[in-house]
This record gives sequence, structure tokens and C-alpha cells, in this order.
Amino acid sequence: MNSLNLEIDGQERKLCAWGGNISLTRRHYLNSQSVAWDYQTGDSLEVSGQVITRERAVLQSAYLSGKKKTILEYPFGINCWIYSENADGNKLKFSFGKDGTEKQSFVYTLNFTGWKEISVPYERGYMQGQFDTTINQFKITALSGSGTVFLEEISLCKAINPNHIYGKMAPQIEKFPLPTRRGAIAAVEQYGSVQGRPVFLTEKWKTEHVGAFAQMTEKYFELMDEIDLPPFQRGNIPYTQAMELFKEYDIVYQEGIVTGKRITNTSLYAKAMKSIAAHFYENRDAGSADCFILMWRHLMDQNATISWYHGRGVGSGMLMMKEELAKRGLLEEAVSYLKEAYDFSRIYATATQGIYTHARFEDTDSIGMDLPSTLACILLMQDSPEKVQDMRHFVYYVENFCLGIAPGLTSGYKPDGTASHHCGYIRQYETVANYSLSRVLYIMSGTMFMIGEEAAQRFKKILRTAFLIYNGVYEPFAMAQYAFDKMRDTSVVEFAHAANALHDKMLAQMYVTLAECSEKERKNPNYPKFLEQGIEPVREMTAHKTLTYAAAAFHKRKNWTMALRGHSKYVYPMEIWPDETGPESRPGARYTAFSLFRSFGFLEILYPPVLEGGTNNGLHIEKGFDYRRWPGSTAVHVPLRSIKSVPLMVEDEWAEWLLSDQGFVGGLDGADENGIFVMQLHGPEKYGLESFYATKTYHFYEDMVLCLGSNISNELSAYKTETTLFQDYGTGAERRNNILMDNRGNGYWVFPEYEIEFYTAENRSRDIKDREDTVGERTFGIISHGEAPQNAKYGYLLKIGTTMEEMEQLNVSEDIRILQQDETAHIVRILDKTNYVFFKKCYEMTDRWIENVSGSCIVSVSDDGELVSLSVCDPDLRFYLGESEDYDINRHKQEKSVYGRFWTGQESISSRIWITLNLEMNHLEIIRGNAKVIQRGDGKTILEFICKDGMTNEIQIYESR
Repeated sequence: MNSLNLEIDGQERKLCAWGGNISLTRRHYLNSQSVAWDYQTGDSLEVSGQVITRERAVLQSAYLSGKKKTILEYPFGINCWIYSENADGNKLKFSFGKDGTEKQSFVYTLNFTGWKEISVPYERGYMQGQFDTTINQFKITALSGSGTVFLEEISLCKAINPNHIYGKMAPQIEKFPLPTRRGAIAAVEQYGSVQGRPVFLTEKWKTEHVGAFAQMTEKYFELMDEIDLPPFQRGNIPYTQAMELFKEYDIVYQEGIVTGKRITNTSLYAKAMKSIAAHFYENRDAGSADCFILMWRHLMDQNATISWYHGRGVGSGMLMMKEELAKRGLLEEAVSYLKEAYDFSRIYATATQGIYTHARFEDTDSIGMDLPSTLACILLMQDSPEKVQDMRHFVYYVENFCLGIAPGLTSGYKPDGTASHHCGYIRQYETVANYSLSRVLYIMSGTMFMIGEEAAQRFKKILRTAFLIYNGVYEPFAMAQYAFDKMRDTSVVEFAHAANALHDKMLAQMYVTLAECSEKERKNPNYPKFLEQGIEPVREMTAHKTLTYAAAAFHKRKNWTMALRGHSKYVYPMEIWPDETGPESRPGARYTAFSLFRSFGFLEILYPPVLEGGTNNGLHIEKGFDYRRWPGSTAVHVPLRSIKSVPLMVEDEWAEWLLSDQGFVGGLDGADENGIFVMQLHGPEKYGLESFYATKTYHFYEDMVLCLGSNISNELSAYKTETTLFQDYGTGAERRNNILMDNRGNGYWVFPEYEIEFYTAENRSRDIKDREDTVGERTFGIISHGEAPQNAKYGYLLKIGTTMEEMEQLNVSEDIRILQQDETAHIVRILDKTNYVFFKKCYEMTDRWIENVSGSCIVSVSDDGELVSLSVCDPDLRFYLGESEDYDINRHKQEKSVYGRFWTGQESISSRIWITLNLEMNHLEIIRGNAKVIQRGDGKTILEFICKDGMTNEIQIYESR
């Protein structure tokens, strides 16, 4: 037996070798030196003494409804680094015991070379056996084979996030169980894809292949610096800085062994590699090539992850080094390395995506982060039939997977034209996917390897949806997930790349329109190029679109847009992560303090922003904004502190995804570019609002929207319940009786039976991260429902861009009739349209058009005197049936992680809706979706619609005369 004294968890501990030999060495190391253990089968290493040496630290404490909530750090586990010189499959057993009795263990296989991190928590079932806080022995036993392993940075009492270990541990640990949540799906997909192999047949290498790959390589180089920039970052590092960083790592390669310091910032390391490669590409100096290859060897030896968010630029560097790598006989190894690093075999999937045997789709992160580098793997290959074969697979992958539809809330594109990530709509992830995909399409364009027309049309739909969402280059507050910042910008260059790739004038017009408000985008070469081509901005657009998977809607006319935001049992109000912890306690980039009521029906009026003007929504949120009074929302005016977001540690996720228990949320889109939106609200128990209910509908018609509410109830007698018309910064608003005008020229005609509050006052508030006070003069237009209302209602008409005189001349009683506004339905007639929102099945109608409906749905009927159009949708996405899963056996809400829900990967379940019309038709024409005549006669027609994904079915009816 020999031993070494090591610092473990801040204490000096003795590491004893029972068999074999241990020593300190720099043969392989991360910091200064590692422990080398020469072993044979049966040998062991052992550390005695208490393993759990401290209590879990309190990261944050907060009070919710008077109860203290404490957030502890993640559970403890073992964390260390291990180096294997040979992938010989030898097995080591890591065990933890109490006084000679083994309590927990796992078997680790040395099926790799280089450094690997071992990170396994004692709890959560990843080890065999049962966790015991009193364990006092740690042991490593060689179960098979002989050799030498190297260990460094051993910690036995380290907080470990259990949600992010499967991917890096599953290939080495025997019987490593699938996590019961979050990582299960992704892990199975990842480790299923590595088994992929080419399916398409090989083709003979032809002259046209040479030209196509040369053209794609040239275009890749043209966009290379854009491709390699992480999301929303700018710039590469200069060669001198890259060489300084190279020297800091002390990389040495002797006798087939590479040593050097640990790579702690893979992204910066990759940028340095690319910068050195670029210097070689321009100057052809052997010294730069030597440095690049040394850095590459060190990268491989460290098994550093270069995919996703880390290490973009390595592929581009390899491409610039292609000739030199081939000359040194290293090109084949470089291709193999890149393909493994970027999970290249995922493109060989043909029929399904991983465990989803019914779906073909791709994660937006993979599209955004890995797609260009995956293409670089192919461009790096030597000319061969296999290169063409891989390219055929890549095209198929882009068409059918990247542009496929992801089921449920899984990450990927959705039927409504949006994309999900983190099981919800988050603009940043969709944007990154769009701009990487558009660049790849530009590279492929003009070659035999360009995607087909059907896939191109799907991408155009995605970009048209994004165009509706963006306010210039800025993020509307209605769609924000991480901040309410009028200057929060986004990439729009994807419209330019897609316009060039698809030769689409409308996309070019959209790019020019979005780019006008940004000095940065106006300097982009595409902007003046399009102007020289006579491309003009989109000055007027008529559109209405429901974003079913985001519980939102956009209504656009002329130069303005109305954006509406809700939430449901499938769509959370906002993703909120905590502030950073530590001595400085800086605000987290993804923390928002007062967002709760934003998704209670916020109706945002957006005008095009001027140059560098930010989102033009008139809210001035940084100047005394009242977060309980988002325009259009219905909420309780509780103290601001009581709705401050408190992300809890829920199922090992320190974040908040506060789903409702209401499923009937979404909207109908008419062919006339008008629509209806409905939301049923139930306040969260977490913030003491469990007694709050409300039903809201919005009926969009040209430059107006009729806003109705009913069943507004709660038991909060200490606070008023309100529906906010507007909240102006400053003065300029006015009121005449039941008509109000905000200071942006929008009119509000409130039905006379409702109580209006209208006043101007200095309002004190907090900034959105609750860091400092804000103050501003505010003018409020509010419909008050009083304290603890029971089944209260409201109704008002909002008209965009008008005057008080025009509002007074409106003949609302003639043009708009509210036929029903209760717990069964909201039914309104607006000029030639009749809108129906049925909250339940209804068989006792006395209506001009509809006699009965078989279930909850939204219906709109238009009659212009010659043609009758009927639209139907069921907005409930129905990812699962029955009561909300958030309730416990006592019907108390249990907050859950969005990743812990069993249904997030399930497709929308279709519903069958029967509608009996009070007319007998002789013919119908399906405009979109589906419809079927069940029976007709005696002046009536029974129609059947199959509704899915909250999408709209629309028909035109030809009546028997």
C-alpha cells in the first residue's frame, strides 16, 4: 500500500492505493499535475473519512403569501476528471460506503481516450444502491484489465445539477438509468443518432459535383464570419491575441502525447484556432499551421465539446486548413473528428426523429448552432462518391427534419409558423435557427443540392410569421420572454439571406422594412444592394395571424400592428430564471420581476420604430409603469411586491414556467385577414390569486377590435379588479362620457353600463428587475370591476388611429350587436360578420346562422350578400385530456418544471366538431383545412370539422335557393 495526500473538498485527505502504484505526474494534467494510478484487476484506491462534509448552501430565500421559501444548492455528488490513454474497455467501480459496508456504486468503462469529466449525484437514482448522508469511505476498484489512469480535481461533496449529466455520463457508466425528466428525450435522441449510417445509394463522381462543391465552399467562406458568431455577438479575435492565448496553454506534443493546461473557455479557444487558421490561409506560413494542429490535438485530448454554443469556428478553421491537413496526411482524421464532434450522423435519419417514431423534426438549437458546421464537415471531405452521398442526406435532413414540424412542445418549428424551445416560444432561439438556416440555404442555392420548392415554401411561411412578430429589429413586449426592453434588438439579416437564396422579392422587401430602423443593419451590404435593385419597404400590409403555440395573435393594418398575449395550460406566461447568486448578486439576464399580468390579455399597439428608436409601443416601461395595468389585461390591483416573480427550485430546475389550468386559449384566423382570440384566465395559487377567474374575447375587424369580458370573479376584497384600456406616459389623453382617447390617437368606446376610471397621477414603481425605483406621470383609462367581483363583465371597442370626433360619430349600436356574453358563449355581430365563441357545447340557440354546436369552439360567419363564408377552430391544443396535471390529490396547485411534464412531446389531439346551420346548402368549397356534410334537409345542414393544433378550417357555402 502506498499513499498520497491530496486536497479534496478543501481538506487534506489521504488517498491510499491497495495494489498498484500511485504518483503525481505531468504526463497528463489539467492544472499542474495529476494522480497516476498503475493498476491491475482487483487493485483499488481508497479515501477514508466523512464524504458529505457540509450542509447544502442556501442560495436564496423569499416569501410567498407570507410563507418563507428557501432555495438550496443542487444535491451533492462526486466530480472529478479522469484520463484514459487507451480505449481498452477496462472497467472501474466507484463505490461509497459506511464503515466497510458498500452503500452506493457505479461501474465506469474506459472506452475512450483523453480527459473525461465524471459527475454523478448521490441522489436521483443514478448510482446503484441507496444514498446515506453518513457515508465515510470512497473507493475505486479495478474490475477488469490493467493499465494506467490519471485523476485530477477530485471532489466528493460537490453540488451537481442532476439534469445535465446523462449526455456526458451515459457512454461510460454501466446501467446508467434514463433521467425521469428533462434530459430523457434529448439523451435518447443523441445516443440513437450516433448509430446512424448512410442510407442513400452512392453516385459516381461527376464534373458537375466539382463545380457545386466549389461554389458552396466559396459561399461558405463569404459568410464564414457571420456563421461562426455565437448568437447576437459580434467580431472575431485578432491573430496576435490568438497567439497569446495559444502560448498560455503550454501545449506540447511529444512521442504521440499532448499535454497542456485545461481548456476553460471553449468558445474563445475555438475563435483563436480560427484566427490562426485564417492567418495561415492568407500567409501560408508553416508556423501558424503547426500552432493550429497543436491546438486541435489538445482539443481532442481534452474531449472538449465544440458543438452547440461552444466552439463554433473550428469547422471553418479546418476548411481553411484543408490543403495543409491533406498534405500532412491529417485530413481524414480531421473529418472524422468534426463529424463526431458535431453529431454528424444525425443527418442519416430518414424516417423518424429518435424516439419519436411518428415525427421528423429538428431541435432549434441544433439548427441554429450545428447546421452550418455540419455542412462544413461535408465540404471538408475529399472529392468522392461518399461526399455526394452525405450531401444528399444533408439536403434531405434540411428539407424533412430542420423544416419539419416538431410534435407538441418539443423544440422545433410549429404548424403556426413559430418555433419552440424550452417547451415554449422564445424569440431568441427561433431567430438563431432562422438565421443559420437562411445562411445554409444561401450556400446551397444555385447548385444541384438546393432544397425543393415545398420545403422552401415552408421556410417562407416561417419568415413571414417572424416578420409579423418583429417591430423593426426590436422585440415586442407581447412576445418577450426574458426582458421588457424597448431597445432589445434581434437579427433580421436572415430575411436578406433567404431572399437571395430563394430569389424572393417579398422577403427582400421585408428585410428592407425591418432594417430601416437600425444603423447596424443599414450598413449591412444587403441593404444598399436591395435599394439599388429598386426593392422598396413594405409600407402597408393586411394580415391577421394567431400564434397558437405562443397563445398570441397579431393583427396588422397599414403601418401598425396589434399584438395580443395570453397563456394557457400548455403555454406559460413567461420563462423566468433567477438572479445571479454570489457576493455581487447581479441581476440575471433571464430574470424579470413583474411579468405576471403581461399574459392576462396584454394588447400592444405597435408602430414602426424610427432609426435607433427601439420598440415603438408607447409604454415607456422604465418611467413609473404600473405592471398590474398592462393595456388590455384584466387583473387584480394587488400590491406590486405580491406578484414579484420568485423562481423556485422545482424538480431540480431553478426557474419558473407557471402554466395555467385553462386549455381554451387561442384564436381563429379568417380569410379576410380578421380574426378572433379567446382566453380563459385562472390566477396562480403561488401568488395568492387562485380565486381569480376571467373570460376574455377579442374580435378583430379591420382597424378595430371589440374587447369583451365575462365571468370576472375573485374573493380578494381588499383590492380592486380592473380591465385596463390604456396606461399612457404623460398627458394628452382625454375623455368624453364613455369615449376615451389615449395620447397616441387611439379611441376607446366603452359600453355605457360599465364604470370607467380616468385620471392622471404621478406613479411610483420599480424597474423590471426590481433593482431601483422608477417614477413617471401616468394617465390611466380603466374599467373597474370593484372589490371581489362575482361574474362581472366589460365591453369596449378599440379603434386605431382616430380622433374624438370620429369616435363620437361611430354608430356602435347599429354596427355592433352583442348577442350573448356569459359563461356559455360570447356572440357578436360586427357589420357583415357574426363571431361565436362557444365555451361549451350548446344545443339551445336562437340564432340567424347556427342552431347548435357539439363542443367548445370558435366560429365566424361572413355574409356579403352573395357568398357565405364559415370558419371554425378549436383553440384547445389538447396535448393531454382531462384536468390540469398540476393539482395534487387535495386540489392544491403544485408548481412543476416544464420539463417534468409527460405530455410535452405529444401531438395535438384532434377534436370533432359538429355544427348545425340554419340553412340548407347545395355545395361547399373547402378553402383550408377540412369539412364534411353529415346531413342536410328541411332548411338545415349539419357539418363536421376535425380541429387540430388550434388551426382554422374555412369553407365557402352555396345556399339552396
